Amino acid sequence: MIFKGSSGGLNSSSQATITVTQGPPGLPNNRTSFVRTDDTPMAVVYDQVHQLIFASAIDLNCVDVIPVTTQQVVKCIPVSGALGLSLSTDGAKILVGTQVGVVAWIDTTTLQVVRRDTIPQIPNPQFGGGFGFVAPAQAFQVANGKVLLFSLPACCDVGTFNQSVGLVEWDPVAGASTMRSDSGGGGLVSTSADHSKLLVAGGGTATLYDSATDQFTPVPGVQFEFATLNPTGLQFVVAGGTPLLRFFNLQMQQVGAVDVPDCCAPNTLPVSGVYSLDGKLLYLAYPSQSGGAKLITVDASTFQLLGIAANLSTQIAYAVGGASGMPMACDSTGLIFEVADHGVGIVDATDFRTFQNPQVVSDFIIATPDEGPLNQPTTTQFTTGIFNSVPDVFFDVQRALNPNLFNGAGQLAATAPPSATPGPVNVKAIEADGVMAFMPQGFAYGSLPVQYGTFAADPKGGVLADLFGYGYSIDIAGASIQASVGPSPGQIQKKVLVPAEIGYPFPLQHLVVAVPNGTTGAQDITVTSPTGTATLSKAFHYVQSVVDYPSADTFLYILYDSHRNQVYLSAVDHIDVFSLASHSFGVPIAVPSKSGTRLTLGLALTPDGSKLLAANQSDQSVAIINPDSPSVGAIALNVPPAPLSGNPGPFQIATTSTNHAFVTLTVGNALSGGSTPIYDIDLSSMQITNPNLPAGSIVNLNNNYIQASAEGTVVLEATSNNSGGPLLSWNAASNTWQVHLVEGQFWDNVAISGDGNVLAVDSSSDSLSFPFPYLVDSGLNMTAQVNFPDIQGIQEGPSLQMDRSGALLYAVNGAGVDIIDARTGQLRERVLLTEPILGGPTEVVPTTPSKVIAITPTGDQIFLLTRSGLTVVDLDSVPLGIGSVTPASGPAGTVVTVRGTGFVTGTSLNVNGTPASASLVDSSTLSVTIPTGVQKGAAQITLKTPDNSQFTLDAAFLVQ
Repeated sequence: MIFKGSSGGLNSSSQATITVTQGPPGLPNNRTSFVRTDDTPMAVVYDQVHQLIFASAIDLNCVDVIPVTTQQVVKCIPVSGALGLSLSTDGAKILVGTQVGVVAWIDTTTLQVVRRDTIPQIPNPQFGGGFGFVAPAQAFQVANGKVLLFSLPACCDVGTFNQSVGLVEWDPVAGASTMRSDSGGGGLVSTSADHSKLLVAGGGTATLYDSATDQFTPVPGVQFEFATLNPTGLQFVVAGGTPLLRFFNLQMQQVGAVDVPDCCAPNTLPVSGVYSLDGKLLYLAYPSQSGGAKLITVDASTFQLLGIAANLSTQIAYAVGGASGMPMACDSTGLIFEVADHGVGIVDATDFRTFQNPQVVSDFIIATPDEGPLNQPTTTQFTTGIFNSVPDVFFDVQRALNPNLFNGAGQLAATAPPSATPGPVNVKAIEADGVMAFMPQGFAYGSLPVQYGTFAADPKGGVLADLFGYGYSIDIAGASIQASVGPSPGQIQKKVLVPAEIGYPFPLQHLVVAVPNGTTGAQDITVTSPTGTATLSKAFHYVQSVVDYPSADTFLYILYDSHRNQVYLSAVDHIDVFSLASHSFGVPIAVPSKSGTRLTLGLALTPDGSKLLAANQSDQSVAIINPDSPSVGAIALNVPPAPLSGNPGPFQIATTSTNHAFVTLTVGNALSGGSTPIYDIDLSSMQITNPNLPAGSIVNLNNNYIQASAEGTVVLEATSNNSGGPLLSWNAASNTWQVHLVEGQFWDNVAISGDGNVLAVDSSSDSLSFPFPYLVDSGLNMTAQVNFPDIQGIQEGPSLQMDRSGALLYAVNGAGVDIIDARTGQLRERVLLTEPILGGPTEVVPTTPSKVIAITPTGDQIFLLTRSGLTVVDLDSVPLGIGSVTPASGPAGTVVTVRGTGFVTGTSLNVNGTPASASLVDSSTLSVTIPTGVQKGAAQITLKTPDNSQFTLDAAFLVQ
């Protein structure tokens, strides 16, 4: 093109080349979206009354609440092991099936847990007796009032333990659980709107349940990939074969069929779908043969295909593969709510497209940069497939500025429009022919930190902390990034995108920071980069002190003595004593021996503190010592009284309120199989007997872990090296034992609260299923499990301890000690240490210690066996928590005792938002009067301290 100009007598010309770029078609945005939940849901359910999406988050031990209007998580309701979700028959509650033996009920108005039902255990004849846990992964209330509980299949699906049944029918009125073997064994469950009918599908078979008759009827002669029941209860659809969709009435007669074009791509996820709320439409998602995920709408009465929309489909940067959303629920406007990778997909089923000659975009996965400052436009380039024309690009709901193709290769660039809201947003590119490239949380405005629980460390600093967040400018070359704890900057040791580490679906960013020194107490964590500043308020605690006390001895067990404020340490041939008053090691205690050999393992004090017992494995004896005069009158008793095959010797000891001691044995090698008894020492007469254990009890040759509550009223025993996962407990009131089997587990440690109300057992990394600790009650009912988001996951245990109230679990890990809420299994605080903690027990002794952690009853001090010797951690504060409320029910005006942790002068307490009169008895006890104005029903208790620390427990008290 030549430009010419003239002015008076002057003439000029110039030649220039102009490139004409086709603009986007200017199509409107569709309603397809995505909500980040930091965990992949196992179930999604929709409450149409309140227009709320509920999504289970098993790694976070909670249930997310997402209003459709804001499409943001507004609350994560604590429910340990949350898996399946369903609506109650009246629609007012969400039933939460869990990976533990509990069904939780969430009120859809208050968004609180208002009921927790511990499911009665069932006889477990597979393992010779005893009882087995029911893992109600899915819970469906049917019209007759019963609840059908579906367990996860086999032993290893999503980390559950092995279940001997697939379906248990639970009668809440009768309080009974019954095995049902007539359901067909499927786990894909759908219900009619009135809960009178229920369809159970899976494995190519299906059955229909009628609540009026309490009977299952097989669906004959149908092989399929997927099936679901119409909300009207008059029709169901199966997918599989040709034609792909076949519709049946409840008389098992086929009433219609639909063949689906372009279905389905091989070696992909099966089709899945959901009916509309009124049952008139079927929405079906499938992977198309031509590429991309599609969502069709079918008229359920005329069986006509009404249209095709793009289904949610994403790829993962730096990793192979991706994921498509799986429909679980819908609203009345055609929004489909799907289980998606680390979030909930929201797909606009009404956005019909032609999909003619589509340009497939298979890797719309990286934006460079993937962040920009608030209130400013930011130009970014995308790693994508090749576009033949410029698509419409959206950052959340805002249309991108200046989308264009560059490099002559169809690569896409666009400018993110300004936004004042910090955090990541979805990025979407829509082509005119219907293909949608979708990058969930692909671009961040400003900075947003992501952290669960707080950190704690020595005021001297020196530990490494992992900080995660969006918009830290890690992907910007030469960007200046600073991370500070309180006023002091820390040195950044590593900066990387999480997708490059673990195949994460979003551009979450990871900083590893060397913690600077600081002042005792809570401090803010701040990360400052060109994108902005992110602040985590009071997310880091500098403890009072962390002191290492060196010793040349080899330690195998640690025990705290609250009567004398000192610590005992098994040191092979003697017991070391460390005084917390003088902060020094005292005179060692000699261990009496029958044969002269000594290998001192487990230690225990009697409840009154008058006797110290030591397990001498090599001598096959138990030493009984007066801690005040160790050299006077100490004796050794032969345990076992006569040698057994394999020559096992004492391993651990639990003392009781009845002046007895239970002793477990170990061979001390890697033998598998075999068994040993438990021994009972009468500490008055020194007589040794074997207790009567119930049928099905298993006590192995190696490392049988045992511990008693502070008063000796409850004892917990866990047998290692047995896949049955046997647990035994003893109760002083009845002087009896009970056994329960958590199949698929290998135990490697136990702990019990001082009050005996909460018990913990650690699952070895060798377990067939879940490798984290479980919490159980004194009746051996499983109540909670420890879990973490994948970015913070770390191997817990094997050594555990609990505070006296049962509110907190202390678990060692590779970085230090985690302090965990025992009600929910959620991380409260991670104490980071520079000194490595000794490894936990193995099947071979004495190569490693069997208990490396002890704590004070209130949990304010932690004692650890470390590489240097003994390490003592003095916390600055103990996280708030509630272990028990006694009594658990009563009328308004009832005076209750709240046992917990972190109570200080000025701690206030609300019951359902109403201030209650509370008096501090000690740091673990409050005396509280339930306010007279509190309405009947489940009551939430909220604690708050003067420094604004807060803790809330749903359904803590039942107002009658």
